[in-house]
Amino acid sequence: MEYFVITNVKFQKRTYTRGSVINVDGVIAEQLLASGAISQDEPTVAASAAPTVASKPTSAPSEPRRKSGEPSIDGPEDGGTRKEAEDITPVVDNSPETVEDTRVAVSDAMKRDDLEAIALAEGLTQESIDAESTKSSLVSLIEANRNPSPADVSAGL
Repeated sequence: MEYFVITNVKFQKRTYTRGSVINVDGVIAEQLLASGAISQDEPTVAASAAPTVASKPTSAPSEPRRKSGEPSIDGPEDGGTRKEAEDITPVVDNSPETVEDTRVAVSDAMKRDDLEAIALAEGLTQESIDAESTKSSLVSLIEANRNPSPADVSAGL
């Protein structure tokens, strides 16, 4: 059966433009009729005219522009004033309780170089580190520095 093409249709490797006649039957005709691509009635001049395209709105959009986080090449959106950056530096609690929690656990399984670096970082002198001949004695020195005995504290050591 013959139908009039309302919108451009590609069928059997051929393009049918608006206003032309196409010969289709069965399920394909039903699908094209349902989609509005073809019609049994000849298209009117208004129907065959190109569809109108909505123009861009000249007023402000109803939703505010989303910020991407990238600076605009047009400059700041707030009229040219720049805001000072907010300080987001984390506050560090250096109280003895906090420092003890962040210390690396020491053991004989560690390399001597690593133990020496930890001892120096925790305030032990190079002479006291060099005086320890074994890793286990160096571990003991670090732990004694971390947890001084009451006698050492009262003597000011």
